[in-house]
Amino acid sequence: MVTTYHIIVTDDTDSVRGIITRIIARTYPSVRISAVADGADALAVFDHEGADLIITNNEMRRMGGLELIRAVRLRNDRIPIVMVSGNHSAQDDAFAAGVTLFVEKPFSTAELIRILQSLLPIN
Repeated sequence: MVTTYHIIVTDDTDSVRGIITRIIARTYPSVRISAVADGADALAVFDHEGADLIITNNEMRRMGGLELIRAVRLRNDRIPIVMVSGNHSAQDDAFAAGVTLFVEKPFSTAELIRILQSLLPIN
């Protein structure tokens, strides 16, 4: 039986959101991806549909990644959350907010696949 994961991808840059989404789709044989441009939309999706993993950027328009992480942690302390950011100095704040892993941009496809597989096993 194949597990269908639901992954929320949050990044305000269309191209980055698209790259992450394509890597996820190629990694998992059965996956549902909700790709949104800011933390407020990601939180709305999470509240209505839940998720198995959240991947978020840090700085976004309506709600940034740190705010999203804090809001999700109030609702669920177990879901893995990955922050992908070009700002290395955000790492300490991300871990304090409850992020599971911090990935610095630019990242490689292989690096992201390893991270995905470490958090959500492929069936």
